Amino acid sequence: MRHLLLPALALLLAGPATAGEHCDEYWFTRNALFARAGYCFSSPLGQAVFGNEGCTTKSPKLGTAEAAKVKHILELEALDACAINTKRTSLEIRGLEMRKTMKVLPVRDVGGSACIGWKGPPVTLRNAPSTSAEAVGEIGLGDQINFEFEREGSWDFVFIYSGLQLVSSGWTNMTWSPDACESVAG
Repeated sequence: MRHLLLPALALLLAGPATAGEHCDEYWFTRNALFARAGYCFSSPLGQAVFGNEGCTTKSPKLGTAEAAKVKHILELEALDACAINTKRTSLEIRGLEMRKTMKVLPVRDVGGSACIGWKGPPVTLRNAPSTSAEAVGEIGLGDQINFEFEREGSWDFVFIYSGLQLVSSGWTNMTWSPDACESVAG
């Protein structure tokens, strides 16, 4: 029940999701998986976003889950005809530094929705889709919760805004309904 009402309001609140924005998102997540496996970047973009401290190889070995996620992202990049200019030195994505701290990286979804004005109790955000993962933030009373990423089982990766300020991000498996929000978008 994530995609509910007021799609125009969601676009105003979350900002327009362009193919270029998705491409930056896909590039980041795919390359973050390689960086974590020890990949040494030669492109200006890779070096600017991830650095090469601690890198060990140009041919990293990915685990099964990571390899499947990379394959999925490559398919999404092909659908969006992504062509990232790796000579630049920055990406156009929100919450980049927060995202780097996630143990499990989310994959950008093509849609999105938002709970505007959370009315429920505080909800803990985690760095991975697991109740035993490290707590990295909290959804508080009145916050806006943006759902913009693919689910991992029953878990959502969310951005949390207080007013117009991005204050937190992380994984949650909370159950919510439109009644828990002042309004909904998307």
